[in-house]
Amino acid sequence: MRKKKKNLKQMEYEHEFMLKKYTSDIAELCPAVNSIDCRFLFKDPDHLVPDFTRERTFLPLEKAWFTIECPNRECVSGGLKLEPEMLDMLRKRETHKEGMILCRGWSDQERINQYPCHYELHYRISVQYKDL
Repeated sequence: MRKKKKNLKQMEYEHEFMLKKYTSDIAELCPAVNSIDCRFLFKDPDHLVPDFTRERTFLPLEKAWFTIECPNRECVSGGLKLEPEMLDMLRKRETHKEGMILCRGWSDQERINQYPCHYELHYRISVQYKDL
């Protein structure tokens, strides 16, 4: 009996699961952090979906995994990766940061290498440190 061939999304999910599993906790990475509060505004580049917001608080015993799943269900090889911004903030002990990043995936399976997803994530991050 032949095994069913995994699709690209399933392989990406398994790869991400393994990476996340071995990621350090926030407390290990930066013991001075009390919490990280985030406000996200998502924007569809094609304006087919209304803009929407999400809020998220990261606590010290959570994994230092700051990749947000792309809201585009058809997106392939995407995701909104906040790791560089978050780790830079923690290294510099910054308390606030705002910015925007784009999804680097592909809009859908049929348009891989032709049409980038480019879903926008506008973020506002606030870090509370124990000693401040």
